[in-house]
Amino acid sequence: MNRLSRLTLVFSITFAVLIISPAFLNKQFGPYPLMKTGDVIDLFTPLILIPLYWILFQVSREKTPGPGETIVFLR
Repeated sequence: MNRLSRLTLVFSITFAVLIISPAFLNKQFGPYPLMKTGDVIDLFTPLILIPLYWILFQVSREKTPGPGETIVFLR
């Protein structure tokens, strides 16, 4: 199994867990009773997925992304 396949598998599992789990976590979050545990997971979703997107974007060692591609990715 090559690196791209492993990264795609890790990304897809992480994406599925982070998108589905907030719906099932309905307990109140301790420090802030108006928030649910699923809301906290929802806040961390972009912090976890954006670096994974970046790793997938730069997986090819032969050709690094140019400045134009990087700007489009960051937008």
